[in-house]
Amino acid sequence: MTGIDRSIAGVRVALTEALVADPRNDDHAVMSQLTALFALLHNGLIDIIRRHEGNAGPNGQFGAAYKRFLCARGALTAIYHNIIRNDLMPRVIHPAIYAVYNGQSPDFIDRPHFAEGLPTGDWEIPLEFSHGAFRFGHAMVRPEYQINDLSLHDLNNALEKSSVNDPANMPLDETWMVQWSRFFEINGSTPNFSRRIGPHLSDGLGNDQIFPAFDETERVGLLYRDLLGAGLAGMWSVDALIAEIGNRRPQFIAMSRLLTDRAYRVNQLREWLAAAPAYGALTTQDIETLSNEPPLPFFILFEAMRQPQAPGLHLGPLGSIIVSEVILGALAGDPRCMDGGSLAGQLAATSREFYPADVLQDIPDISSMAQLVEFTTEIAELQQAVPAFL
Repeated sequence: MTGIDRSIAGVRVALTEALVADPRNDDHAVMSQLTALFALLHNGLIDIIRRHEGNAGPNGQFGAAYKRFLCARGALTAIYHNIIRNDLMPRVIHPAIYAVYNGQSPDFIDRPHFAEGLPTGDWEIPLEFSHGAFRFGHAMVRPEYQINDLSLHDLNNALEKSSVNDPANMPLDETWMVQWSRFFEINGSTPNFSRRIGPHLSDGLGNDQIFPAFDETERVGLLYRDLLGAGLAGMWSVDALIAEIGNRRPQFIAMSRLLTDRAYRVNQLREWLAAAPAYGALTTQDIETLSNEPPLPFFILFEAMRQPQAPGLHLGPLGSIIVSEVILGALAGDPRCMDGGSLAGQLAATSREFYPADVLQDIPDISSMAQLVEFTTEIAELQQAVPAFL
């Protein structure tokens, strides 16, 4: 890709071009292997479909292959959506908010009602999600990861391991081969659990080589980029969001004193800012400004940290509402799952689009990443892989 031969004569050929649709899928050592995991599952679904379809004959082989691809893509999308709804969202969303948005016919705040026949095609992801609430994932990144039974790598090394940043050491060696039971709870394994959600990021996300300074402030790191992006995006303020949601769904705001009582909210923020260590001392004026007008990404993390009985274990009500409106709203807008049907029903419907028989009937109910990994291991025959896949 670079035009520079980085091979080591007599030792290895440096393969540095990542053939992926989105270069972010090769951002680091774990992300690239997660991409490969889904590719393995997709190719396994292709094989399952091929075993159930009839013989297309020599003149129909190209058309049959394309139809096979479309069916596998639809099946993989349904599985992915099922995992988001049933595995990811319950882990990060406030339980009471999840119960409302995951119920039958949820009443979304920010979307036209499908039943009213209003146009939905012009809806766009709100900035309060993309530049605000959804940045919470950055706070969950660990300072180090146990990649497999033998290898522990710090975050800096993991972030630098990509085809662009470290082409001389591609392909990855065995110390970087992900053992998926280290990332998901499989057969009683203890995986790399994330950090609790709060207004703190791992030191590796301040790496000045990966997140260098780009303006006159000379600030480096991902946190500065998140806060600057939020400040420039023109989002609703925390106060305005609370007031609007309070008008439309007062029961949501009533769940949290941090949302209902502004004086209490300002005081809690003020006390924490005055006591918390900062990159450079905050002045009294800084603290007052941030307490009264907190940047949305910061407040979402602070709210999560202050959840009673579950500090940092999931988002608070405001963060949960914003994330649920977008993620569960997008799933509700998918014609394949608008009726809340089971994965088996969605797979059967996908199969009927292309074949008279149900070619996907052998796929189990995959509702978690652990189940996806186990199924992929089985159909790709990787049970005895070395280094260990599972």
